[in-house]
Amino acid sequence: MSSVKVECVVKDSTLIGEGPVWEESEQTLLFVDIIGQKIHRWSPVTNQIQSVETGDSVGFAVPRASGGYVAGVGRRFVAVDWSTQTMTSLVEIDTDKPTNRLNDGKVDPIGRLWAGTMGAEHGPGVFQKQMGSLFSLNCDLKVNKHLEQVLHLRRRRGGAKHLRRRSITDRPPLPPPPLLLVLFLFLLLFVLLLLVLLLVPLPPPPRPSSSSSSPPPRPPPLPPPICPPPPLLLLVLHHLFLLLLVLLLVPPPPPLPLPPLLLLVLLLSSSSSSSVPFIPFFSFSLSSAHILTTAFMIHME
Repeated sequence: MSSVKVECVVKDSTLIGEGPVWEESEQTLLFVDIIGQKIHRWSPVTNQIQSVETGDSVGFAVPRASGGYVAGVGRRFVAVDWSTQTMTSLVEIDTDKPTNRLNDGKVDPIGRLWAGTMGAEHGPGVFQKQMGSLFSLNCDLKVNKHLEQVLHLRRRRGGAKHLRRRSITDRPPLPPPPLLLVLFLFLLLFVLLLLVLLLVPLPPPPRPSSSSSSPPPRPPPLPPPICPPPPLLLLVLHHLFLLLLVLLLVPPPPPLPLPPLLLLVLLLSSSSSSSVPFIPFFSFSLSSAHILTTAFMIHME
């Protein structure tokens, strides 16, 4: 059995209570009642709850840096002044879909408010299909529409750090960004260059003819041969390049600081050195392919 204790701290009934947001500065819990058309704020110090009526269905409310809150009421983003219990309309969206309403919304790390709309509910769990859209509201109140005709948005718990990895279903997959294609082509050229340096033999030097009694003329000096770099250097360059790709493709920061991570790459490279240079190269290429595949999946999620 779990040792986690669940306690009901807000006993006032709500029709549909959603969107909890903890305000660290105020030490209060903010949440909304969608059908009850209210924004609630509960204080654990006083165990009191305060409410503001919105006059329309409210999907979310988030704190605003300049004070107060921004809420999604009906199809409008509104500014809420808690001290005066008033609301000011900021911008209206989905003007061509009068039955839509704003549902959930969260703020990303750079201060943009991301919110989705949905169609009208005809019954319990029965909604108008392909009516939803995904919007972002910038700090200058500029609204951008990113997706439309969305059937379903799968919500992620955990706040803004998971918002960049939002997952959207019932839509065709998005094409990979151009940067990813450029990096893939650069990696392919890098591997081909290494294969040429490792596997293409150098031409043998010309042999003097034995039929002639006179000494052969001295051949012109040959340019210095292009010798492949030692295996250790190849592996170090290979892993540093892969490390750069992973740092570019994976959104979260690496679990280790950068100097220990570089040291780990160098240790792996030195421990896998061999007298046959392409054997450790290909063995590490297999593990590197797994790393790049994982990074690609995380990036496209």
